[in-house]
Amino acid sequence: MTNVNRCVKTVVGAAHMSEREAQELLERIKDFRDEISSTTDYSKLGPEIEAFALEAGEEAEWAAIHARRRELIRAERAAEFQASYTARAETEKLRMDKAIAEEVWRIGTIQDGYVAQHTDKLIGALRENPTLQKLCDSDREFRMEVYRALEGGKDVQNPLAVELAEIMRQEVAAIRQALNDKGAAIGKIENYGLPHKHNSAKVLADPEGHAQMLRETLDWENTFPWLDRVKPEHLEEVKNSAIRSIQEHIVKGTEIEAGLADLAPYLKKGRKASTKFEHGRVLEFKGAAAWAKYNDRFGEGGILAGFFDHVQRSSATLAQMSVLGPNPMSTLSAAIEREKNQMKVSGGLDKKITKALNRLNAQNLDAGEGSIGRAWRMVSGADLAPENVTVARIASAARQVISMAKLGGAVISSVADMPVTAMHMKVAHGYSLMEAWGETIRMFMRRIPPELRREMAGYIDVFGDGVRGRLAARYDGAMNASGGLTRASERFFRLSGLTFWTDNGKAGGVQMLSHSLGRHADKALGHLPPELAYTLKKYKLDQHWDLVRRHMTFDHGGRKYVVPELARKIPDAEIDRLIADRVATLQKEAGSSGIDLAPAIDKMRREARRDIDMAVHSFFAGEVNTVMLTPDARTRQWQTWGAKPGSFVGEAARGAMQFKSFPITFIQKVMAPIWRGMPGQKMSGRIANLGLLMAQTTFFGYVAMEMKRLARGEKPYFASENANLAQVATAAFIQGGGAGIFGDFLLSESNRFGGGLAETMVGPAGGLLGDVHRLWALGLRGELKKADFLNAGLNYTPYANLFYTRGLLDYAVLYSARESLSPGWLRRKEANMKRESGREYIWPPSRHRLRTFE
Repeated sequence: MTNVNRCVKTVVGAAHMSEREAQELLERIKDFRDEISSTTDYSKLGPEIEAFALEAGEEAEWAAIHARRRELIRAERAAEFQASYTARAETEKLRMDKAIAEEVWRIGTIQDGYVAQHTDKLIGALRENPTLQKLCDSDREFRMEVYRALEGGKDVQNPLAVELAEIMRQEVAAIRQALNDKGAAIGKIENYGLPHKHNSAKVLADPEGHAQMLRETLDWENTFPWLDRVKPEHLEEVKNSAIRSIQEHIVKGTEIEAGLADLAPYLKKGRKASTKFEHGRVLEFKGAAAWAKYNDRFGEGGILAGFFDHVQRSSATLAQMSVLGPNPMSTLSAAIEREKNQMKVSGGLDKKITKALNRLNAQNLDAGEGSIGRAWRMVSGADLAPENVTVARIASAARQVISMAKLGGAVISSVADMPVTAMHMKVAHGYSLMEAWGETIRMFMRRIPPELRREMAGYIDVFGDGVRGRLAARYDGAMNASGGLTRASERFFRLSGLTFWTDNGKAGGVQMLSHSLGRHADKALGHLPPELAYTLKKYKLDQHWDLVRRHMTFDHGGRKYVVPELARKIPDAEIDRLIADRVATLQKEAGSSGIDLAPAIDKMRREARRDIDMAVHSFFAGEVNTVMLTPDARTRQWQTWGAKPGSFVGEAARGAMQFKSFPITFIQKVMAPIWRGMPGQKMSGRIANLGLLMAQTTFFGYVAMEMKRLARGEKPYFASENANLAQVATAAFIQGGGAGIFGDFLLSESNRFGGGLAETMVGPAGGLLGDVHRLWALGLRGELKKADFLNAGLNYTPYANLFYTRGLLDYAVLYSARESLSPGWLRRKEANMKRESGREYIWPPSRHRLRTFE
């Protein structure tokens, strides 16, 4: 169906016209467009006029108009980026390469904000209708109903399917519009359909079958509208090139490209085409049956997996374009070159400038080298595309199994995170220590207001495919495995209590942060606590604070809260004051061209409102992931050494660094900011805050240690006869996170998650090799017992180490099994524990146990 025919049918359905009336209306619109385009040179107008011209201009002018518009937006973003990193370098006394890198790292926080912004409504719907997620995951007919609803079918009877489809349609349209506003040019997708989370392993295993499936099920005309420009004799060749590009995109994460250096020889006379498809395009299928056929064979997950994958990818692109413009890598490269040229001009023989110039010369964005190169590699996701999909999935699955075997008591360790929350509210939001602790306790105890939960569900609710990503990634950060193993992992974290803890913490954290802003709604920026003002500036929220405090707050139970969604309620008159200068420029650019400026002005209002909305979203995205310590792209750099999954180095890094994301995040998000402090803060104040943090985390580390010992049936430290005070204090310091990752090496008994020194140094995989070596050595000495095999097996058995069941399982079954396999084993174990670490059982199992196997 041509664009004209689709337009006519849309008008017929929406305006209740006859087809003839719609055709006549379309002809009048085209005549008006032609009249304008014949008297206007769009290339000489500003970006706002060109945005309108993009919709109204002649097709032959489209490419030139779009190129000019992208260039103007690029120049604007480049100027803003330069101003931001220059100000950061001056304010925070950073080297120029570090200042640029810090601005690049900010892209990750903005991406999180976009993800939450475009998932709030859907997550809220899933919470209000608990059966909805189950239907999406397991009811094939329901998925078909959703697809038919997305196609615009009027015969869909299930109201839940209609509701879900409408939410998805709105969010995809909003993402498309946001991308276009940032410089993309994605046409409106008729009969949107569903995006896919493709199974890259299946595509790799059967590329020919996948290509044939695309030929059979893909709606080529709607997916790639430019195909009607291709000469008939070259159509199959171009399609084959597009298929290869789609497969590259699925397997390696590259952009979907035509795969041809120049399409000109393949096009009809007078036609033009871009060699690169625009950001955000999704594959459209011929209908519900075609989508289901593809998804059954080459898809991964269902409706929700596809939608959230689309939001995640689009949000990454949006965040990059928000900071760096339509061609992010080009803007970043240009910024580095600009700073290098300025240093060459002003440097002379100055050794300091020469050294700074050498640092900039060492930056390599493609290879991910240098501080800027590493930052770009991580925020752009270049490190996520697997080098070998099969190896990456096998390794990820192994780490998931290890997580389920080792993290049964991780929720107890999480108790030691509470001081982190309290100290962050003190040093970043201006609370007193007592106020901060009051808010921290409230964070886990109080029920969040319904209005806040509904409007900010994207930050609050953890479910579905996100469970492993948001919970287990805190300790692993690995590439998700799929299928039954992922479901088992999600179930494990629910049973371990970690899901409940994180859900409550995220919800309470959002409430606390929202109130942190709301309680100062009566104060102008200059009267805010300096800590909060500095935090707002970090997220560029200081620029919008006056509007936020006056129009984006609501009262619940005497407490005021700020939510991003209320940006839509800011009066147009307020927004018009923000864009007054731009409107004046627009009117000057238009001159006497006769173009109606209303659409362009409406676009300005929409962008201004979205900027305010996103500033608040970015604030919550960054702050929530600090009050509930969550790894980010910077953490991933340290944890993976910047290497791709499926590569030798990448998998070695992920294995060695498994469970180390917490101490890395603790150092990065808690200790380092406190040490740096605010600009102008005295060293004595920084040291005092750091000491206060250490004291609190050490105390709570001790509490977590005692809780773990009780869960194992052991006496508390203070009740043990041979307890060593210095050793206990050191262990508590490490358990609380005070010593960070380096502290784990100071204590050979166990690290934060219960592993020994070998596991701390080279990861759980190294611990496994250590256990194998120990068994081998015992065998050589003739001391190997069957009980040793049982103990080693239990250490790597998923679900066997849940903190509230392991003690019962030990006394009811396992101690008896060990003793029956190796008589006297329990007495030897008790003696070794007491001699080596002063640990004793409350009820020694050698005397107090069920003798199930004896």
